[in-house]
Amino acid sequence: MAKKPKRVNRSKKSKKHIKLWAWIVISIPIVVAVIWAISIITTYRQLPLVYEQASPSSIKTVLALIFTFIISYGAFVFMEFKKTISDI
Repeated sequence: MAKKPKRVNRSKKSKKHIKLWAWIVISIPIVVAVIWAISIITTYRQLPLVYEQASPSSIKTVLALIFTFIISYGAFVFMEFKKTISDI
């Protein structure tokens, strides 16, 4: 007589919902950095006129730091988003 296959107990996994407020808090710094970069790029030629101590090289340094922040923090946000999606 053949054995009946055992019934596997498959309990439902509770889905973890992405908390919208958490993503808003995480994404605020990257949004601010993008706004800073856009505002500095649009006023790039006028900055030395407004600020006497501003030189083109210092403005380029600030832009480089902002873009570095955008890239590194954007990578962090992407990895967290990917981890959250894979947990679902």
